[in-house]
Amino acid sequence: MLDNNTPSDTDKNVRPKMQRPLRWLWLAVAVIALDLATKYIASSQLGYAQPVEVLPFFNLTLLHNTGAAFSFWPRIPAGSAGSSL
Repeated sequence: MLDNNTPSDTDKNVRPKMQRPLRWLWLAVAVIALDLATKYIASSQLGYAQPVEVLPFFNLTLLHNTGAAFSFWPRIPAGSAGSSL
């Protein structure tokens, strides 16, 4: 008979509940860091609006989106786009 106070093999591998959300936090931090790094590299290495052929069917082109909400309202400041909906 098993004693209920004795940890089983599966209990030894279970992490505390607080470490699980931290995994998602670190994933989010890594994704944001990768996004910022690729934007920096693109801005420093590509000429504005000049396509660079990577493969015969794939080009990289540096463009900047100055409109709010993916240019749906190009003349509205970014902070007021949500209030216009």
